[in-house]
Amino acid sequence: MNYYLGIDGGGTKTDFLLVNEKGRVTARRIEKGSNPNDIGIEKTYQVFVEGLKNLCEEQAISPKQITLFCGGSGCGVGSYSKELTDRFEQIVARASFSSDIANIIEIGLSDRDGIVAIAGTGSAFAIQKRQTVQVIGGNGYLFEDYGSGYAIARAGFKAILDHADGFGQKTILKELFEENFHGDVKKNLGTLYKGGKSMIASFAPLVFRGAEYEDYVAKDIIARNEKYIAEVLNGLVQRYAFKKISLAGGLFKNQAFVYGVKERVCGEIDFCVPTLPPVCGAVRRAAKINGGCDTSFMRALQESLLQEKGRENS
Repeated sequence: MNYYLGIDGGGTKTDFLLVNEKGRVTARRIEKGSNPNDIGIEKTYQVFVEGLKNLCEEQAISPKQITLFCGGSGCGVGSYSKELTDRFEQIVARASFSSDIANIIEIGLSDRDGIVAIAGTGSAFAIQKRQTVQVIGGNGYLFEDYGSGYAIARAGFKAILDHADGFGQKTILKELFEENFHGDVKKNLGTLYKGGKSMIASFAPLVFRGAEYEDYVAKDIIARNEKYIAEVLNGLVQRYAFKKISLAGGLFKNQAFVYGVKERVCGEIDFCVPTLPPVCGAVRRAAKINGGCDTSFMRALQESLLQEKGRENS
């Protein structure tokens, strides 16, 4: 039997989903982050290779039975996608690597024209017009100020440090962050620098919690990020006159954040917040390589994922 392997590579984690040619999920693994801008292309390659190897050993199958598509954060930069594709073509039956935006476009728009806003560890926007994609932003945490988990958490840490230095408002974020951090933020900055972007971004949910407690500082941080995303979307809607917008990424799992962005976007927009994980977009792309992504395949995939989720929750 032939298999499709979808990979969704992120800065924090990498999601592997193995599906057979009938659309049934056979295995899923979560590995560590794989953004080559963070860890270098060789370490990225090793994360993907190890994930593939582990899945093949678990399922007692050969890599040559697998058609692979990976949409990875940072993998669309420069020559990375070509380099990874060329190397994996020697290992599996067929392979293709691209940006993680490809996964999100697949589950949010499929082949339709529209706009995608991505707000996860990092942020980016994409326009799909007649199946041609243009990416806006997505230049990495060094060059983004708003719209991402990293930006939100970084602003939270800065607010805590500003208050510790004698200016800025007092905020509940100090208690929330330090409870999770197991210590004083200012006295343990070395830990944050060592942990880097992924560690900092992991504190973003605590800013949302602070906003739920009506903390002014937390609410202001969230509002500024909502406003940024909405301003970019308004500009894109005006430029392209598209009415379909897909909101993807971890920040959009927060319903209040979704509402805050929607309320700031002008016009009658058809918003979509995909319920399938981005790795399903990678599986669909893998199936399309072999012409196997039809309606029955997607129906079986969705049913299989629901069954997997039910087993996890039982």
